[in-house]
Amino acid sequence: MSAHAAPASGGLTLSVRGTTYPVLLPKLSDPRLHLAATITSLQVIGQVGFHFQLSIAQILISLATCAVLEIAIALRKQHVLLWPASALLTGNGVAFVLRVPGTAHGDWWSARGWWIFAGTAAIALLSKYVLVWRGTHIFNPSNIGLVICFLALGRTRAAPLDFWWGPMSGWLVLALAVIVCGGFAILLRLALLRVALGFWVSFAAGLAIVAAAGHAMIARWHLRPVTGFHFWAVLVTSPEVLVFLFFMITDPKTAPRGARARLVYAISLGLGGALLIAPTTTEFASKVALLGSLAIVCLALPVLRALPRPVVRRRLAFALPLGLALYACSRRARRPRLRRRRGSPRASCRRSGSTTRPTCNRSSIA
Repeated sequence: MSAHAAPASGGLTLSVRGTTYPVLLPKLSDPRLHLAATITSLQVIGQVGFHFQLSIAQILISLATCAVLEIAIALRKQHVLLWPASALLTGNGVAFVLRVPGTAHGDWWSARGWWIFAGTAAIALLSKYVLVWRGTHIFNPSNIGLVICFLALGRTRAAPLDFWWGPMSGWLVLALAVIVCGGFAILLRLALLRVALGFWVSFAAGLAIVAAAGHAMIARWHLRPVTGFHFWAVLVTSPEVLVFLFFMITDPKTAPRGARARLVYAISLGLGGALLIAPTTTEFASKVALLGSLAIVCLALPVLRALPRPVVRRRLAFALPLGLALYACSRRARRPRLRRRRGSPRASCRRSGSTTRPTCNRSSIA
């Protein structure tokens, strides 16, 4: 989410070596401050209620990297000193999703993987100034930084936040309430609520097709592959997915401006995310696919705007649903072969996600 800072009341300035710089501060009504309060609340809830494997030092590294870069760029290009509200949101977004394997909950000042947090935050922030089309950045900054990080480093060095935070509890209810209430309050003001709701409905519908086709996802928090209704329910109610739809895809700088264009954008994201998740088999790949769907749609927007409108509408209306239908048909055609292999102990161990020698039998992994 981005917005312009406003000069502080009274025309606050700061003199440095004889040069006077205007100081720009956000207003209290700035939606960026409200979003920052929401994400910070989720960080606290995550640490206390869900034992996030994330240290305070890692969060501060992401925040400081983005803030320093933003202040330096604004000082050089605009000759102003500003409070880096947008940069802090980018850094907080990176820290909220990014995890470095091996980080222990409670080790608050661990700088494990500091270069991963700093590098991802730097790529995210600089994308606003480097990857630009017609005066505005193409990608959501934190999204493109995270996608590049996960694709470049792989799950052994970096991983996204889990889809499933835990069984229903008071902490989970509180987290969901903060996300939904904060999302509705912010998006109603920005007239972007239809983007979030359009994405959720289309994503849920597309994911239902994927689940009905027999899709299975291996996750570290579940002993067996996650399939069927359980797979669908986990993803459509996931706090991480809700944060994605309320606070990441609704960036005013990257979302289209027209009401109809925003609805097409939301549906394309929802169906595209489901379609990219369809061929994956692990939670890591599913999460990267979901994040990647936003990067792909943002990259496609400048191209689509250059095409004749009727062509764009017809292809968007049929391409993604057709892709999901073809996937469902191909999965159903392959089901008999999968059933014949289920009697094999080797196949059972492989489905359970084991990477060791298949010495177990069917009863040992039931």
